[in-house]
Amino acid sequence: TVVAPQEGPDLRLTLDARLQRVVEGQLEGRRGACVVLDPRDGEILALASAPTYDPNTVRREDVYGALAADPGKPLLNRASGGSYAPGSVFKPITALAGLSVGYPPQCTYDCTGVFELGGMHLHCTRRWGHGGLDLRHAMMWSCNPFFCNLGLEVGTNALLRTARAFGLGQRTGVDLGVDTAGVVPDAEWKMRTYHEKWFLGDLAQMSIGQGMLLVSPLQMALAAGAIGTGYRVTPHLKAGLPANRAPLPFPASHLDEVRAGMRLVVAGEEGVRGTGWRCGEGLAVAVSGKTGTAEVGRGAARRKNTWFIAYAPSERPTVALALVIENGESGGVTAAPRANAILRHVFG
Repeated sequence: TVVAPQEGPDLRLTLDARLQRVVEGQLEGRRGACVVLDPRDGEILALASAPTYDPNTVRREDVYGALAADPGKPLLNRASGGSYAPGSVFKPITALAGLSVGYPPQCTYDCTGVFELGGMHLHCTRRWGHGGLDLRHAMMWSCNPFFCNLGLEVGTNALLRTARAFGLGQRTGVDLGVDTAGVVPDAEWKMRTYHEKWFLGDLAQMSIGQGMLLVSPLQMALAAGAIGTGYRVTPHLKAGLPANRAPLPFPASHLDEVRAGMRLVVAGEEGVRGTGWRCGEGLAVAVSGKTGTAEVGRGAARRKNTWFIAYAPSERPTVALALVIENGESGGVTAAPRANAILRHVFG
């Protein structure tokens, strides 16, 4: 039987072609990924992974073999399928967990430059310490000891509950073949995976986005947007789909406190810069964001993956993004300027 070919249905995507090119340009020559989306309805405006490849040639066996053997892993869609330690971009979630169990946002913690727990020493970004910090300023300066201490006060269950409220540890539901769940570790998962008990050190590490916690850039773009709008959305690439959203289970006052801290990250105050000041330079709108620098590997293989997440405008966000650059210097130096270039294209 001969079946005559028929024209298939048209597929219209949510991607903005010009924005996509800008995002790809910011990743050129690096390993990393970026997702830009509309946090109001989940439309993905740009989604890029680097290094990449020409899909028109991948059918050739020799080309596919070379791509599969490439140590840069160009076949991996890092944007929705890459699993990364989030580092400090997880701290707004730790902050919300603290507020949810009654931690007073005005309460100060004295940062001495290092957080000690047993034989573990977790250093601050400022080696000599920040001194007394409240919640907002701890986010502004990304103070590790503050958030390690906060994590211990919050407890594992509250932190897990808050992370999962943002959809971490589960697939996003994006209409794309690659959609990693990442890992939100708990005692049961650690025992099953490593045959070890859960320790307070695990909680301290997770509170600053390190340890066994893993997320995708798509998940973190959704989390940033959810903080800005107050509700989670299901991301999608197919245009014309109805928005699928659900409110976050946090009071508006708690979200406002975290939003204020994320605004300080970019805007600073009274002549003092936050860690993400480079993202806000020359922009026509206010931006709220968070830098992150996650240390991965050991010994000679030790390196840093650098992050920036943001939503803008700060008051009524229409754009949220997450960007990760592997083997970078820091979130503020490596990732924030690239986020600035992307937001300049969107807002001028």
